[in-house]
Amino acid sequence: MAEIYNGKIIEQMPLLLEKGQMPASVAYGMIERLAGVGAFRFYFYSGDALVKCPDGGLIIDLDSDILKGINGERRVVNGNVELNDAEVERVRKRGYGFSRRDLEIMLLGRGMEHERRISHPIWKVLARHPGSVKREHALDEELLKAYSSSVSGEGMGIYFEDWNKEKYILGAWCVYGLGVNSGSSADDGVGLDDDNGRLVGVAPDALTQEAMNRRFRKTS
Repeated sequence: MAEIYNGKIIEQMPLLLEKGQMPASVAYGMIERLAGVGAFRFYFYSGDALVKCPDGGLIIDLDSDILKGINGERRVVNGNVELNDAEVERVRKRGYGFSRRDLEIMLLGRGMEHERRISHPIWKVLARHPGSVKREHALDEELLKAYSSSVSGEGMGIYFEDWNKEKYILGAWCVYGLGVNSGSSADDGVGLDDDNGRLVGVAPDALTQEAMNRRFRKTS
């Protein structure tokens, strides 16, 4: 059963982990929304990290160990945590990177129609499309198409705040509700130290590939 943790992410993440739960990923939230689960009706911060690079690039770290390891002792600057050299190396090895040029040619900062959503490189990684992620992360290729079909009008915009020009900074992907005003847009929220954080904790075995694919196929 999903459990909601409202409050600062840096404070709520340790509480969630202490209960033997894991933060829901973006893909898990997409599946649960298709299943009509109320915990995901509104916005939620995920266990997937967004890392902004000094050169203007971006790295998506799915099921981020660094994000799960944050707590109240970690220094937060403008809502994000600065990564040390070892952490940078880790996310560069396991994450999915987009260069500044990649981002410049993507449609960002506004909602999109269905055909653009299902081909958007960032959404394809967040939805764990087999053509965009490693085998250990891949889910059913129909997930993104099914989820996008549940979003009316132009939605699912991807938004970013300004980059730190000197440091690699990490935040959590936040996905907003399906309402008309938000349209399931995604960004790094209002920060890891903001009182309006909202994590959803779930059992670790619910986040396995097999469990998520099985759950999605039941909603289809």
